[in-house]
Amino acid sequence: MVLLSVFCSKSQGQHIPSKKDIILQMQKVADWQLSQSWSKLKYKSPRTGTTSWEAGAFYPGIADLYTVTKEQRYLDTLKNAALKNHYDRGPDPRNADDQAIMQTYLQLNDIEADPRYLTAARQTLDLIMQNPKNGASEYSWCDLLFMGPPIWAHYAQISHDEKYLTYMEKIYFEAVENLQSEEYHLFYRDNRFKPHPDSVAKPVFWGRGNGWVFGGLCRIMDHIPKKDKHREKFQSKFIELATTLKNLQQADGFWKSNLLDPAQYPMGETSGTAFFCYGMAWGVNNGLLPRKVYLPVVAKAWAALNQQVHPDGKLGFVQPGGDRPYLSTYDMSNWYAAGAFLMAGKQLVNMK
Repeated sequence: MVLLSVFCSKSQGQHIPSKKDIILQMQKVADWQLSQSWSKLKYKSPRTGTTSWEAGAFYPGIADLYTVTKEQRYLDTLKNAALKNHYDRGPDPRNADDQAIMQTYLQLNDIEADPRYLTAARQTLDLIMQNPKNGASEYSWCDLLFMGPPIWAHYAQISHDEKYLTYMEKIYFEAVENLQSEEYHLFYRDNRFKPHPDSVAKPVFWGRGNGWVFGGLCRIMDHIPKKDKHREKFQSKFIELATTLKNLQQADGFWKSNLLDPAQYPMGETSGTAFFCYGMAWGVNNGLLPRKVYLPVVAKAWAALNQQVHPDGKLGFVQPGGDRPYLSTYDMSNWYAAGAFLMAGKQLVNMK
């Protein structure tokens, strides 16, 4: 098959490229993505644009790129998006997909403190606490564990108010109890994917879905001090998931769309792989994962991802938006995958 031929050469890289080369590749991917228009809204499709969950995953990558380059154009991109959005989230305050863009506002506040960056987060989090729900309902599909919880942790850090962290920890682990498999240590996308008790088939664990969870844990712990009493449970969950995921990386450096059945969609999938690369590099940089064990995993993943960057900077083999394993092709791209690639790139720069 022509589609799979690009993967015949396995990624066996055991080293990290130079900082210069990593940053150049980050810029190449970012600049191509920024040259694109947001996709048109289709019937029954999720909303797109600068307040969408796609933007909520992309712009944090641009913020990470700004921190390693200090190029004003990347900061201007973030500030212009915030201005266009009137510093607000998406329309539904209880849907973490609509909250995700607030992560970018809080990152902007870290760069240039401005109360306009904080208003939406404060109002949204206060509203949720005034009308509490169990975490299994608040975060009923695993993607949301990336979109929402890091906002709580970051705002708690900025406001110096522990109540936001305490509340988030409660609902986060209620969601974990509902969505994580005790046997496999992986996350179901949502309750529809839990197997029937009599089933003998392997359960379905979606690659990018688990990538959302893994990346979200990094972004939560970025804002919880190492000695804070709230950190231990997140740290333990991160190490547990990293240990499981390390053994699911394939010989070509990728994690496949169906984690337990890589043959179902054997092409390399870049969005999930980028989040796993990001998380494992982050874990090494933060002393949670042993460098000797995880550096080869990160190096293979980064090499695999870079094989799918087109000459013009387009990152291919991105599974489209969805809720389960699915195919991808060299020409498929999306904002969230570019964002994850940039987050991974920053962590690799920090590894050097």
